[in-house]
Formats: sequence, structure tokens, C-alpha cells
Amino acid sequence: MAAVQTLEGSTMSLGSHLKEFRTKLFVVAATILIFSAIAYSFRDYLIHALMLPLNGQDLSYLTPGGGFIFIFKISLGVGFAAALPVIIFSLYRFIRPALPEAAQKHSGRMLFASIVLLLAGVSFGYFVAIPGAMNFLLGFAD
Repeated sequence: MAAVQTLEGSTMSLGSHLKEFRTKLFVVAATILIFSAIAYSFRDYLIHALMLPLNGQDLSYLTPGGGFIFIFKISLGVGFAAALPVIIFSLYRFIRPALPEAAQKHSGRMLFASIVLLLAGVSFGYFVAIPGAMNFLLGFAD
């Protein structure tokens, strides 16, 4: 197998890199699955919280499995959102050996900033974008 040289001068085979990447993917998938299962157990609370910006509007399901698919998507979406810090950290741990020394010094701040910006984006979407979009769409329907 081909060998890949890291910045520290050590070599690691391509197979070792692929095994490490596979391990990181399994950790990420398991984390999403666990957080989705937890979200499913709190589905009533989550659905109520996510429907607050709708201002009392009812949703209608157009297929027999619509309710199940809605709950499944909510659980999976919340599980993915909750797992994003783990995903970001796993990605960081995978690419860190390839970063130059100067970039490694600042990478902790970048990791922290990415999680803060993630939370800011979710908050903006929930408190600003969804209510604005609902007001526009409901006014457009009249």
C-alpha cells in the first residue's frame, strides 16, 4: 500500500488512514443515531417547540405515513443538530495531523467559533427566519 507522510515526518499507510476514517464515520453515525433516539423519546416536547413559530397553524399530512415521516424527520434533524459538535470535533481530529504548526495553534479557537456560529445560526433560523417566512407565506395565501 502507498504510504502517506505526515507533517511530523512519520509515515502512515493509506490503509491506516482509511481505517481511521472509517472509525470516525462509525462514531459520527452512532452519535447521530443515539441523539436521534433521544430526540424521539422527547418527540411531543420537540414538536410543540418547533410548532410555536407557526402561531397556531395546523399542519396537514397528505399521505397515510405523513405523521410518521414528520416525527422521523424531526427526530433525525434534531439528532443531527445535536451531533454536529461531535461531527466537527471528529473532522478536526482527523485533519489535525495534516495541519501546519501555526494552524494547529489557532485551531482550538476555530473549533470553538464553529460551534458558537452553529448555535447562532440555529437560533437565527428559529427566532427570525421561520417566523418571517410564516408571516410572508400566510399573508401571500390571502
